[in-house]
Amino acid sequence: MGNKTRVIGKSKQIIIAVISILVIAIIAVISALVFTWGKDDSGENQGNEYSIVVSCGIDGVSDYSLTVKEGTKIRELKGMLRELDGYKIDGIYKDDAMTNPYSDNDIISSSTKIYIKFIKVYRINFDNEGFKSSISVSIDGEPAGLNSTFMYGANITIRATQKIGKEITKFKVKAGSGETQDILSEIYRHEDNGVVYYEVELTCNGDISIEYNETKTPFVLGNIPTGVTIKRGEEPLSSNSTIYFDDKLTFTYIEETKMDTGKTKQENGYHYREVKTITYVLKVNGNTLKSDDTISVSENINLILDTNVSTAWEQGELVQYSLGTIPDGVIVTRHGETLDSDSVIYWGDELTFAYTETSVVLTGNTKFESGYKWAEKATTTYNLSVGGKTIANGGKFTVDGNVELLLSSTTSTNWKESYALASFADASWAEINEVAEADYATEAYKVGDKKDITLTDGEVLTFVILGFNHDDLTSGGKAKISIGMENLTETKFKMNPTTTNVGGWESCEIRTMLSDYFDKLPDDLKEKIKAVNKNTNEGGQSKNIVTTSDKLWLFSPAEIFSPTAIKNGWSLLRDHATYYTQEGTQYEFYRNLVGDEDPNNKIESLIKKLSNGNGEASMWWLRSPSISTKLSIICIEASGKLNGYNSTFENGICFGFCL
Repeated sequence: MGNKTRVIGKSKQIIIAVISILVIAIIAVISALVFTWGKDDSGENQGNEYSIVVSCGIDGVSDYSLTVKEGTKIRELKGMLRELDGYKIDGIYKDDAMTNPYSDNDIISSSTKIYIKFIKVYRINFDNEGFKSSISVSIDGEPAGLNSTFMYGANITIRATQKIGKEITKFKVKAGSGETQDILSEIYRHEDNGVVYYEVELTCNGDISIEYNETKTPFVLGNIPTGVTIKRGEEPLSSNSTIYFDDKLTFTYIEETKMDTGKTKQENGYHYREVKTITYVLKVNGNTLKSDDTISVSENINLILDTNVSTAWEQGELVQYSLGTIPDGVIVTRHGETLDSDSVIYWGDELTFAYTETSVVLTGNTKFESGYKWAEKATTTYNLSVGGKTIANGGKFTVDGNVELLLSSTTSTNWKESYALASFADASWAEINEVAEADYATEAYKVGDKKDITLTDGEVLTFVILGFNHDDLTSGGKAKISIGMENLTETKFKMNPTTTNVGGWESCEIRTMLSDYFDKLPDDLKEKIKAVNKNTNEGGQSKNIVTTSDKLWLFSPAEIFSPTAIKNGWSLLRDHATYYTQEGTQYEFYRNLVGDEDPNNKIESLIKKLSNGNGEASMWWLRSPSISTKLSIICIEASGKLNGYNSTFENGICFGFCL
C-alpha cells in the first residue's frame, strides 16, 4: 500500500514538471509573438488596417473599397471618399436604411461597410462665359455667386441689368428639363430710377442653363460734309456708318482758307492787298468742334459745316518817314536802338522819349498819403511835344508820319513821394508817432497789427493795435493809437498785498508796479507815450467812478466786452451794468475778437499765455474791482472766461498804452 502511494507521488511530480515546461514554452512563444507582431523589417510598430466597403446608394454607381488604419475617425474618412459629379454628401450611415448615422468623432475599429447618403445638387451653366458679370443670382432670397450649387426645390432669382450704352440682345433661361424661357419680354422687364433690368424667378428642378448676349448701343453717323474726315481710331468712316456707344470719333477739316483777290492800295504808310478768307465751322449735334477734336459717341451724330466768307486788306510794306531835329537833353530810342536826327523811321515804329527833369527844390512841407510820406517840391519840368502831342518822360509815340520834336519848360510846385511807409511791425516809434500826429494812422496801419518790443532787461513783449482815436488824452482830445499786449508778461503779480479791493485801481499795487515796466520800455517809445484818462469804480462795493491819468494801464471789462454783453450776459456784470459800462468802451480789436459774446462763456480768443505766449495759459488781471464784494478783482480765467478773484491771487499782466 505504501509503495503504491510513492509511485503516485512521483507521477504527480512528473505531471507538474511537464505542465511547468509547457507554461514556460507558451510564455516564450507569446513573448516572441508579442515582440515580433506588428514589426516590419526596420523593427517599427505598425497599427491594424481595415478594409472599408463604401456603398453610394445611387443606381449605376458601384461599391468601392478603402483601406484605413485603426483609429481613423469618420471626419478623416470623409476626405477619402469619392465625389460624385452633381451630388454632395449629406451623411454617412451604419445601415442600408440610413437610419443609424455615424458622428464625425466615431472611430474605425474593424473592417466594415458604410453607406453614403448623397443628395442631388444643381448648377448654373452659361452658353457664353464672357457675360457672367452681367448676371446676378439669389437663392432663396440670398445673394449667391454664379458658381453656387443649389438643391431641388430651391427658389432661384436671376437678374440681368442693362448697362449704360449696352443693349441686351439675348436672355434665355432653362431649368432642368423644362422649356426655355425668353426673358426679353415685358413681363420680365423692370425699371428702377432709370435703370432697366430683366428678372425671372423659378423653382429649381435641375441644372439651369442661361443663354445671354449683349451689344453696345448702335447709333447712326449722319451725312459727312465735303472736306470733313471722320475716323474711329485708325478706321475712316463714311456717311451713314453704324457707330456704337462710347466709340471715339476724331473730326478733321480745314478751318480757314485765304485767297488773294489781286486788289492793292496804299494807306497809313503801308502797302495793302485785299485777301478773301473762307472760314469753316463744324457743328456736331449743335456743338462747335475744332479740327482734330475727338468726341465719345452717346447718340446719333448729325453734322453741319458752316462757311463764312469775308474780305480784308492785309498790311504790306512800310513807307519811310523822317525824324526831325532832336532837342538837347532828349534821347529817342526804337526798341533799345538810340536814334539821331538823321535816322530813318517807318510807319508804326514805336519811339520812346527820355529827358531830364531839373531844378527840384524842397519847400519843407510834408504830408502822408497813399502809404507814403510826401515832400513838397518846386520843380522845373521840361515838356516834350511830338507832332503837337505832349509826351511825358519815358513816354512812347507810334509813328504815323514825319516826326517833329519841341522841348519846352515850366516850373510848378507839387508833392513828391519821399519814402514808402514801413509796416507797423517794422516802423520806428518816431515814424509811428509822426504818422499818428499827422492823423494818418488809420490809413497806414490797421487794428490787429503787431509789433515786438524788447525791454531793457531782455524780455520781449508783442503788442497789437487796439483801435484809433479811442482813448481820451489827459491833455485833451483823443489819443491817435491805442496799443495793448497780445499775451502776458513772464511774471505773475498780485493786485494787492492783502485781500481787498478798497481803493480800486487808483491805489492798487499793480498800478504802482507798472511804472517799473514803463522804465524798462525803449527810450524812443517812452518819450512818445501819452497819458490818458481811465475810469474805474473805486472798489469797496462803491459805485463811484474814479478817473485816473495813466501811461500804462490794465483793461476794464467794458474795454473788452460790448455793452450788450455786459447788460445781457452774466450776472457778475449784468447786476451792475450801469457802472461797469462807465469804465470805458469796447476796443475795436476786442470787438473783432469777441463781439457780443457773453463774458460767462469760455472764449478761446481771450486765452493768454505767460512769457509772451511761450508759457502756459494763465488768468490775467483787469483793473476793475468787483462791485458785488470788497475782496475780488475782475480777471479773465485761463479758459477765456471772465470771473472775480481775491486780490492776493497772482495772475498774469496784460497792459496797454497810447500814442
